[in-house]
Amino acid sequence: MKIRVFLATAILLAVALAPLLARADNMVSSCTATTSSSVEPQIIELGETTAVSLTTQFACAQNLHLVLVLDASGSMLSENRNRSLRQATTKFIETLELNSNPGIRVGIVKFNDEAQTLCKLTNDAGKLRSCVNKVDASHGTAIDKGIREGMEVLRDGRPTTAHEVLIVLTDGVNNDGCTPVVREAGSAKSQDVAVGSICFTSDCDVSCMKDIATSLDWFWEAKSQGELERAYGNIQAKTHVALGSTVISSTIPINMTLVTDSVMPPADFQNNILTWNFEQPTTAITLTYRVQPLEAGSWNAVEARGQLLDSIRATGVFTFPVAPIQVNGVPTPTPSTTPEQSTPSATPPRPTNTPEITETPTATPTKATSSWTIYLPRTYNEED
Repeated sequence: MKIRVFLATAILLAVALAPLLARADNMVSSCTATTSSSVEPQIIELGETTAVSLTTQFACAQNLHLVLVLDASGSMLSENRNRSLRQATTKFIETLELNSNPGIRVGIVKFNDEAQTLCKLTNDAGKLRSCVNKVDASHGTAIDKGIREGMEVLRDGRPTTAHEVLIVLTDGVNNDGCTPVVREAGSAKSQDVAVGSICFTSDCDVSCMKDIATSLDWFWEAKSQGELERAYGNIQAKTHVALGSTVISSTIPINMTLVTDSVMPPADFQNNILTWNFEQPTTAITLTYRVQPLEAGSWNAVEARGQLLDSIRATGVFTFPVAPIQVNGVPTPTPSTTPEQSTPSATPPRPTNTPEITETPTATPTKATSSWTIYLPRTYNEED
């Protein structure tokens, strides 16, 4: 019976989570849940009910590896594009608040005819500002080489559970056409790297840059420093980890019944399983309901678990601790396994089926009588 209930729980939870998992990229979320559970009262009489409470507190750490692949071709000298690029990028690094987010690491790559790593992944904001100021402007545009170099920087940071992002910024057209650029970006995306692209000014190959982005909402056009700063702001928002959707399920134990009108907030109830879906939950969730035990004894009143999807499409799972309850009631008599022994009688009973033997009386001997003739001597007188 317990196996059937477990399978039913797993199936319902999988169905509820399917829309979440379909959108996820197999990443483990940096959001975590701190859970607690309780029953009140903990000791009840058989026939009474008790209240179950499930509480979850969520927290999301920023866990990001971000590489900026920046155009350093000669065309960036036009209209002070290089200066605008450096100023906007420096401001973006400040918005990441690296001092308070040790899980964020940033790398800087520049490209023209070739590509060069200026900063490997680091959490040092000062070092990153220095690297940005080394982005100069000369020669041609090899966007594909810039992407390849950026992936080397990300690979140097592996293995990692961090969300990996590659941002490519250019104002022009690739030297060898778009095909090698799409090929290098495709390789990055096949490794679960989110690729974003920025066309800086109207001279950019918009079609090619759209093709390399993970999706259209990872593509931005910026024709001025102000628009470039807004594009960076969108990137910061997209890479900032926050809690998204959450599904929580709780199985009612097989020896208890749910008080159906007690569930708060309301939940779906099928196959003895309560399921709550939260599309945009707050940082804390409290769920309550009442159960009525069906038999006396010590039981666990909570079998609950959940799964979350964060803002960058990574998933996480969590469980709730057990909550014991004592149910007092009339115990069921247990038959004795020791055979009952009778006390022997002081006088053993006389067997009833043994025939009684009657003694045959023996004849009493009769005293034999015989007659005797006794002769007495005769006395004679001398006178005779």
